[in-house]
Amino acid sequence: MNGSLALDVVVPIVAYQAMINLLGVSRVPALVLSGAFPAVNVARRYMRDRRVDPIGVIVLTSILLGAALSVVSGSEKLTLLRESFLTAAFGIAFLVSLLFGKPIMFLLIRQFVAQEDERQLEEWDARWDDTPEFRRVMRQMTAMWGIALLAEFALKVVMVETLSTDVVQAISGPLILGFTAVLIVVTIRWGRRSRERRETADAAGN
Repeated sequence: MNGSLALDVVVPIVAYQAMINLLGVSRVPALVLSGAFPAVNVARRYMRDRRVDPIGVIVLTSILLGAALSVVSGSEKLTLLRESFLTAAFGIAFLVSLLFGKPIMFLLIRQFVAQEDERQLEEWDARWDDTPEFRRVMRQMTAMWGIALLAEFALKVVMVETLSTDVVQAISGPLILGFTAVLIVVTIRWGRRSRERRETADAAGN
């Protein structure tokens, strides 16, 4: 997987979940510590290329803002929302990636399919360069994920405002799991239909 993408998007959420569920770390320290990964990547890229990684900055800022708000406000509502700050950060990162070259969904799917096969990775890059329809689908998928993750955060805000603390705590986990499962299913089916259309068009062209 692209190193920047892993440090900015994948590693923080895995580390956060591992710390709170396996190691018993409190949620605010877990948020702050998970922010170390995009922070390292932002610093590394700046030192190497003298360029700021925009996705890493957005994720890091959102994580630290969520932790800071939870600490200084003492608000029960913000405490209930703090897990979703990370979800919102990823949603923003997906949308921002649409402005900077290859979007996140392209990088994720390419890595999942091609693994470490250099030939397949080159084929995916060539498909991106040569096929406008393929680029359009990858951008649409990325936009779908970004909007859906932000919608989950918005729904969580509504829940916090309208439901009891116990109810919110009980359904928060299944909510994000449900959102993610639906997004994965839609993405797989969308990709399969896109591939079938491309193969049909190639056959017709021949």
